[in-house]
Amino acid sequence: MEAGTGNASLTLHLARYLYPTGQLHSIDVDPIASAKAKETVANFSRGIYSDVVKFSAGMCSKVLKDDPHLYDGIVLDIPEPSSELSAAISKLRIDRFIICYLPNMNQVLSLFQFIRAQKLPLELSKVLEVQWRPWDVKATVIRSKMGSEPFSVKQLVNKDEIPDEAIGYICRPSHEPTAHTAFLMCLEKTDRNFHVDIQDTSQ
Repeated sequence: MEAGTGNASLTLHLARYLYPTGQLHSIDVDPIASAKAKETVANFSRGIYSDVVKFSAGMCSKVLKDDPHLYDGIVLDIPEPSSELSAAISKLRIDRFIICYLPNMNQVLSLFQFIRAQKLPLELSKVLEVQWRPWDVKATVIRSKMGSEPFSVKQLVNKDEIPDEAIGYICRPSHEPTAHTAFLMCLEKTDRNFHVDIQDTSQ
């Protein structure tokens, strides 16, 4: 189950993973967004994943109240997952996972504190930072292999006259600054209340 269908990009990714025998229940609070997402899935690759995905509109907790199913995995991509976490947990099988997509670390910490304070039956598996890191991959001229005669790289490139032995390749992270990041908080449902090892950092 996913809450926060949005433009259905994650919906399609999950549907690919579940196809052909699995089922995905996608919930969005906005009925217009839900209808557009349903249309997107129906139009993608001739609707191959349409039978895999069921769409619902409304608050996650209200939709799940009348849902008889138990789920093997849940993804919460909503502004405040803490408001829907209890309802989601009630529909999750033991030893299965919930993943929360959170734009900043303050939200990760707030959700962590909420789970601990509420003694929810979850165990924190890991927190992953999701970050786009562009790379430069391009050809370059190794001047030491071009001999001692003066030359213009631009002219030789235009004439396609650079010998193969003088061509090298650059493959390194770009110097562009990272503009955006996000965090995946991975939780697992347990048969006991939330537990975390308290570490002594006084030394």
